[in-house]
Amino acid sequence: MSSQSPIPVILCGQQAEIARSVQAALLPEYEELTTNQTSPPSTVIHVILSASVGTTQIPGLLSDAHHPGTPPDAAQVGTQNYSQKPQAVICGAAYDEKIVDGMRRACDAPGRSPSEGVPWLMADLNVKRPPIEEVGRQAYGEYMTQRVKTCLGKLVGEDKLGKGDCVVLY
Repeated sequence: MSSQSPIPVILCGQQAEIARSVQAALLPEYEELTTNQTSPPSTVIHVILSASVGTTQIPGLLSDAHHPGTPPDAAQVGTQNYSQKPQAVICGAAYDEKIVDGMRRACDAPGRSPSEGVPWLMADLNVKRPPIEEVGRQAYGEYMTQRVKTCLGKLVGEDKLGKGDCVVLY
């Protein structure tokens, strides 16, 4: 078992099938993390499948240690383990700068600043990625997960998780 605790994250995507493959690709590293691995262990606690849902749900997820007042949702792809505050919000390639900015602003409503200390990871659209139509959703999700793991590893290595609100390209 890992000596590092899993990093609870929120995953924003557009397709549940890709979200599942990203979640599955993150699992092996937090199930059995060795000291030779450069990526931190991560666990997807909640999945957002649209910007409008993100705007309404992410503020509560970031401000509380648990999802406020909602019973477990059978359709939710994430673990729904809200015992710890998410340490990062990971946004897939369907979430551009304008969308991510809107979700971040929703978190900074008057009287609260729940996004403080939470990095928002956003896909660098200038980096070539394989077409979903050619490689399939699962392979695409696995490819993007490798980029996310590298980014999370860098944030952990630089001691930046939980140290300020920022947008980081992966």
